[in-house]
Amino acid sequence: MRKLVFIVILLLFVSCKEESIQKPEHLIEKEMMVDIMYDLSILNAIKFQNPISFEGYNSNELEYIYKKYKIDSTQFVQNNNYYTSNYKEYKKMFDQITQRINDDKTKLDTIISREERKKNLSVKSKKASLDSLSKKKSLKARLEEGAKANEEGVLD
Repeated sequence: MRKLVFIVILLLFVSCKEESIQKPEHLIEKEMMVDIMYDLSILNAIKFQNPISFEGYNSNELEYIYKKYKIDSTQFVQNNNYYTSNYKEYKKMFDQITQRINDDKTKLDTIISREERKKNLSVKSKKASLDSLSKKKSLKARLEEGAKANEEGVLD
């Protein structure tokens, strides 16, 4: 009976042992993995926000990533599993990606805002120029009418 209890307790300890995923043979550095995940996030956002932009392309976003970073699907999956096994580190990686996306969004918003201001200024200056021309034409027309009236008065 004692042997049975000992074996059961031993099995419980062994089964409760925390299993960690082995470091992949070709480990992708953490910063490069963040870059890969960032690119995937951007490509997926484009794909789902504007699916027409991907029409005509036969490859999917993962194939592009594999070529860009010179990795294969197995290497990516093994490394992704390795990094996901440590939740805190994986969350930090996603926080970096989120920060990077927010920084890019701020930069793009600034550029868009500047372009809109330039466009508005251009439209306003064109409108002011047209208003100025119409005032000149109006003044010219009034002067011509006045000249005609004077000629008619002189001729009468």
